[in-house]
Amino acid sequence: MFGHSELKLRFGSRFQLCGGDTTGVYLQLIQLEALTPGAIRAFLRCTLVANDDSEGERMAGKFEVYTDKKGETRFRLKAGNGQVILASEGYKKKASCMNGIESVRKNSADEKRFEKKKSKNGKFMFNLKASNGQVIGTSEMYESEASCDNGIASVGKNAPDAKLDDQTG
Repeated sequence: MFGHSELKLRFGSRFQLCGGDTTGVYLQLIQLEALTPGAIRAFLRCTLVANDDSEGERMAGKFEVYTDKKGETRFRLKAGNGQVILASEGYKKKASCMNGIESVRKNSADEKRFEKKKSKNGKFMFNLKASNGQVIGTSEMYESEASCDNGIASVGKNAPDAKLDDQTG
C-alpha cells in the first residue's frame, strides 16, 4: 500500500518512537538525559501517526467486515497503514458483528478495557473487553511489550473514527 511506511509516536517535540511495523520497532530519542520511566509510559500513550512519504498525510483506520470460511461474520480493525490491529470472533449474525464494532468504538477509549497478556513463549498480546468482561477483540502476538503497548495505542486512536468497509456483499 505504501512505498515506504513507518509508525511514529510523538511525545511533545522531544522524543519520537519510530518503526517499520509492530514487530520491528526502534527508538529514536532526542535529549536522552530527559528520558525517565514516567516519560516512557506517557510516550507510549501518545498519538499514533501513520506516515507515507509519497503523500505525507495520515490515513484513517477502518473496520473491515467479512465472511470467514465457516460462513460467520467477523471484523478486523486496520490502522491507517493497513496493518490489522484488532480482530473479532466469528458471529452467526451480521447484526451481532456490527454491535461488536460499536462496542470496540466505545470501549477502546477506556484504557482499563485493555487486558495485556504474556504467552508462555514470551510474546505479548491484548484483548479489548466490554464493560461486562466479554472479549470483543483480540490483537496479534507481539515480540515485545513496547510493541504491544503501541498496538493498544493504535486501537485507541483508530477505532473511534474508523470507516466501515463491508465486504460481505
